[in-house]
Amino acid sequence: MTQILQRVLPRQILSVSRTMNKATINHQEARETVQRPNPTPQPSRQPLFRNELAEHLDVNEVSKTDAREFALLAAFENPERVAELMRDEGFGTF
Repeated sequence: MTQILQRVLPRQILSVSRTMNKATINHQEARETVQRPNPTPQPSRQPLFRNELAEHLDVNEVSKTDAREFALLAAFENPERVAELMRDEGFGTF
């Protein structure tokens, strides 16, 4: 029994490995063929946004982390506005 398992198991493992590799390649090919809209590159608005936040808060600066965290909280409260912005950038269209 042990000798049979020693001969059969490596073949099964190799077969599973080959199947997984094919599935991975097929998945990658499928992802590459899907055309997504390419939004127009824009310069980062983060520094301007953080400066404006700092002015409203009467502080010298606002860290990226703090700005992002509170922007995300605002987004949670306004999902319809986030969806509108995403649509404007071509999200969900092919």
